[in-house]
Amino acid sequence: MNPDFNQHVFKNWRFLTGVGALLFLILLISYFFYGIQPSSISSEDAVNFKITKGESFRSIGARLSSDNLIRSVAMFKVYSFFSGSAQRFLPGVYELRYDMSVPQIVKLLTESGGEGTFVTVL
Repeated sequence: MNPDFNQHVFKNWRFLTGVGALLFLILLISYFFYGIQPSSISSEDAVNFKITKGESFRSIGARLSSDNLIRSVAMFKVYSFFSGSAQRFLPGVYELRYDMSVPQIVKLLTESGGEGTFVTVL
């Protein structure tokens, strides 16, 4: 075997691996940005979404997906985790729209307490 041939094959393999990894990274980033966009339903209708005290993060994501408010549960979880919001969802009743993106939904669910129920004791 010719040593120059082995070096040439190794350089080609390394180049193709690098190009493949770069393409995979571009695809992953594209899917992330696709997943955090508003759901495919183009409606400004509002939906009441209730988070109960002690409700799990997984349950919140699943219900948002089943109500078609988000495109991807996985991207909701990734965004919430990396933005530091995964453990900060507040109980309450929220008015969400189908044209809201994942960052908008997460911000609303973590920064306001929703519409609380007020009871006046006389």
